[in-house]
Amino acid sequence: MSKLAARLIIAGAVLVVLITIAGLGVIIWAFQRNFIFHSGGRLGQGAVNVAVPTQPPDNSVVVFSFRYGGDRDARLYSIGFARALADRLYCAPKCITQQYTITELSEMCANHGFNFRTPISDQKARELGKAFGARYVITGDMHVSSKNAAIIANLIDTMNASRAVPVRLHGAIYDMPALQTQAVRSIIASMGLKLTSQQSAELAKPNFNKPETLLTYGKSFLSDNKTQVLALRWNALNNDPGSLFATVRLLEFYAFGPLTCPQIRQDTRLSALLARVNTQFSDNSHVAILKGLLLINQYEYQDAENTLRQVVSNDPDMARAHGALALVARNRMNGLLAIEEGKKAVALWPTNAITHVALAYDYSTAADNSRHGHYYSDMSSPVELIWAIDSKNCYRETLIASKLDRECYQAWACMLPVSRELSRRSDVETAFREMTRIRPKSGNAYVDYGFCFSPQWGGSSFQQERVMALADQNLGAGSIPALMVRAQILLSNAPSGKRVGGPDAAEVLRLANEITAKSKEQTEDVMLLQCRAYMLNRQRADLLNIAQKGFVKYGSQEWRYLLGMGYSFRYEDYHNIDDLKKAKDLYSEYTREIPYDPRGYVQWGWCLSHLGRGNEAKVKFLKALQLDPANESAKNKLQYVQ
Repeated sequence: MSKLAARLIIAGAVLVVLITIAGLGVIIWAFQRNFIFHSGGRLGQGAVNVAVPTQPPDNSVVVFSFRYGGDRDARLYSIGFARALADRLYCAPKCITQQYTITELSEMCANHGFNFRTPISDQKARELGKAFGARYVITGDMHVSSKNAAIIANLIDTMNASRAVPVRLHGAIYDMPALQTQAVRSIIASMGLKLTSQQSAELAKPNFNKPETLLTYGKSFLSDNKTQVLALRWNALNNDPGSLFATVRLLEFYAFGPLTCPQIRQDTRLSALLARVNTQFSDNSHVAILKGLLLINQYEYQDAENTLRQVVSNDPDMARAHGALALVARNRMNGLLAIEEGKKAVALWPTNAITHVALAYDYSTAADNSRHGHYYSDMSSPVELIWAIDSKNCYRETLIASKLDRECYQAWACMLPVSRELSRRSDVETAFREMTRIRPKSGNAYVDYGFCFSPQWGGSSFQQERVMALADQNLGAGSIPALMVRAQILLSNAPSGKRVGGPDAAEVLRLANEITAKSKEQTEDVMLLQCRAYMLNRQRADLLNIAQKGFVKYGSQEWRYLLGMGYSFRYEDYHNIDDLKKAKDLYSEYTREIPYDPRGYVQWGWCLSHLGRGNEAKVKFLKALQLDPANESAKNKLQYVQ
């Protein structure tokens, strides 16, 4: 062999080695950069084709704030008149139109970069109405001078750029209730809606009696002080006691507002209001839904379900009623009922992105129920197959919602975790990018993104540190949001108190203490973080202390469960039978309100077994296994009592 040939062979061998090394480097880089998901449940990265609804229901409408001019009170009158008009068009006494809640509208408008309180042009309203999946939008102009008001309410068809119907009204300010009935009659006719004789008679009556009611509500609408808002809405009702509008807006504040469960229960005026409502507006679906939502806000899920079940029975065409019932079912971890009601809400308003997101969460609840956190590698197992179907349906709904309204933050927020579970890596990246684009200062995106790199998904501390560094960069290093991101990501890694290749549970506790020190007040998310940090570090006395404070301050079922754990731990340490009885009673109440969570039955059964009531304990463990056949804790405890 010639020297030249030998050199060529050697050069070729070296080249092969270099290419191999380079290829391995690329593989290692890709391994570090991309998510490594568990093998069970993979549905692939291929495109999923979904049919996106394009035709909104003819009775769907969004009412925006009216533009205003004239006297200094013109803005307040315009706000009150627009909201009262929206309420009057909603129910009479059953559903006439499909509308968003004020909370949903505020969030959706914020997603699109503007404050819902701000009046907008007709063109902007049409664009937003189309994105929100509504057939019609209503804008308007109000000019108030001296004792007179001139109003133009514009009914705009989002499906027809050239169709807009102006409804012109003029009269004395004290005639505003009568002007409302004129506007409602014209708008209903222009929308082409057919009314029953009962509905026509109901709409002939305004939902407020005094124009001052609009002024007072307008003040509350513009205020950011919850104490002031509540006082103003009570003033509006007290000055106009027969006003449906004032009643609805007051109940709305209790149902959607910032008050905690104990604050609501301690308000002695509320029980008298509800008694009066049951007499005055017993057949009004809007009022009934708010009563159900108020019960949800107090975590009384069984009563809320009964109330809302009656609403959907009497008024089956009300999308919001089915959505509220699905919410109750989801909170009670009843995935099948949640899906059933969520589908009905979607069918009644198929172009509403929020209803699709809610249905996605319903499917997610069902998927969680099928596995309760247990991962199976055998895709042929019935549990895994059910999980895969529900998860894929969840993903489809988030995809539809994102296509209906690309600015819908809630759609991307739901898409990210389900894409992680289905190994759709590009969708995880897309969802994270869209979440941080729409809400750059939201920590939830970084938390969910960081979860994708947790050990249970085959991730590494190196990858998670990159996410944490990104949160520090965009949220502010050392800020409470950035610290919360870091703590929540570490929590996802350490069910047993340790993190692979990094800080242990003590780091979570350190972060929780730092966040608490920097916070002006102990919010619920901060207190929950403290509680879980104490649990990881087995600081049982501190856990019981924070759980007691959390339960008193917020009163949720989750705090009830954590308080039960606190008493259970103290019983293990000191064997005080009173602590065991307290824990038993807390778990009993917990399972009454959330009967589809196996954790409650396991803990309840544990308490009963230590109270010497083995047969009763056995029933609870069997119930837990009925809900979650793979629950190891229930299996082990069942063997103990047999």
